[in-house]
Amino acid sequence: MRWQRLAVAACLALTGEGALAGEAAVRDATLTPSGDGTWRIEVTVEHADEGWDHYADAWEVLAPDGTVLATRTLLHPHETEQPFTRSLSGLAIPDDVVEVIIRAHDSVHGYGGPELTVGVPREELRRRQPRSRRSASTSSAAAHRSRRRSRLRLGLPIGEQKSKSAVSSTGNAI
Repeated sequence: MRWQRLAVAACLALTGEGALAGEAAVRDATLTPSGDGTWRIEVTVEHADEGWDHYADAWEVLAPDGTVLATRTLLHPHETEQPFTRSLSGLAIPDDVVEVIIRAHDSVHGYGGPELTVGVPREELRRRQPRSRRSASTSSAAAHRSRRRSRLRLGLPIGEQKSKSAVSSTGNAI
């Protein structure tokens, strides 16, 4: 029985089917808030790339429910750079998501290596936003209510816009 396992292992090694590189592993990740409400993520992946036939070719950011939030395609092997770190900007993370899962993909095994779960540092995002931006939605809503009250006082319908041309009390265009 033992010699059969050794024979199978030797055949796989000779044909390249049992590639030695194994599965791609996520080793580290950092989320940083951007000024526009999106995130930048840096991900460190480790994989014993063996050239174009077997290399780490992507990583994904997932919500806890499995929704793919972003995919970063890796366009070439990193045989001499292990582990390696790549980033992705413009990552939109829904407000109700408190952590994300990062998983790496390789061209032979697909997904399956060690994943990493990272908490979304929302508190850091709040600290980085200027006060005026934090209260922009509140002040915008207050301005909308004020405009609505003014339109009601003037007897204007709420759903219609004022005409750009004004008319004097005598009926002439101003």
